[in-house]
Order: sequence, then structure tokens, then C-alpha cells
Amino acid sequence: MRESHFCERERCVHFNLARIMSRAWAIFREAYHYPSIPFSSIGRKCFAGALRKAWHEARCAAELMAAPVEMLESRAASLRSEIDGLKYRGWGSNIERLERDLRSMLSPIEAEIARRPVTLALAA
Repeated sequence: MRESHFCERERCVHFNLARIMSRAWAIFREAYHYPSIPFSSIGRKCFAGALRKAWHEARCAAELMAAPVEMLESRAASLRSEIDGLKYRGWGSNIERLERDLRSMLSPIEAEIARRPVTLALAA
């Protein structure tokens, strides 16, 4: 298993290169219907875009894992309130697209909060 790491201010993040490459191929297959269309007609630039997207997903996941729970919960609460406020927007805006975008930002944050163990503050 090959790994790459990114160090920034005493914090080192290790990335699994095989997982990133597998995700890039999955994105590429999904976006360009790769098995039915030959790679030579699609091109390397399209795969490079899929690889960039896979790296972006990996970096975002690493940032979520490094963030404290309080920050994640406050971000999730602000996104939820923004989604609730969409119903008061005017007819000129594309509410469905905005809601879909906000929910796509909210879902990984909620998944990360659910993944972490629950710590209960016991009152003595």
C-alpha cells in the first residue's frame, strides 16, 4: 500500500494513494461511461479531472477528521438554519439547486459527527 503525506504546522496527514486512484477511476467510469466508450476517445484530460476531484474529496475528508466536534456541530447547525431559511426566498432564485448544494455540504459533516464516539458530560 503506497501512501503520501502532507505536513503542515506539526500536523501530518497520510493519504492512501491506492484508494484515491480507485476513487478517481470510479468517478471517471461514472462520468464518462468508460467501459462502453474507449479511453482513447475520452482522453487523459478527462481522467486528470477525475483524479483532481478524488484528491479534493480526500483532502476534504482529512479536514473533517481533523476538525473538533464543536466546530462541526456549529457548522451543521448553520447549514440547517440556512436550509430552513430557503422557504422564505423569492421566486427568482433556484431553491432546489441551493437546497441540494447545502444538503451535499451537510451530509459529510453529519456523517463525521455520527462516526465519532459520543462523550457524555456527567454532572457530579
